[in-house]
Amino acid sequence: MVPCKVCKKEVAKSAITCPHCGAKLKMHPAGKFFIGCLGIIGITICALLFYLYVSYDVK
Repeated sequence: MVPCKVCKKEVAKSAITCPHCGAKLKMHPAGKFFIGCLGIIGITICALLFYLYVSYDVK
């Protein structure tokens, strides 16, 4: 058991929201996966744009 950051009541470590006040305690695993995928896609797009910028030949 851990204390809720909002209401300070005891909450199970595995809880996603506080059963007393409804505050979110931690991100859902699917949310972490989604953010990770967005990060990888963003880095890939930035690398691609950088490659195109560097390889563009101005005459």
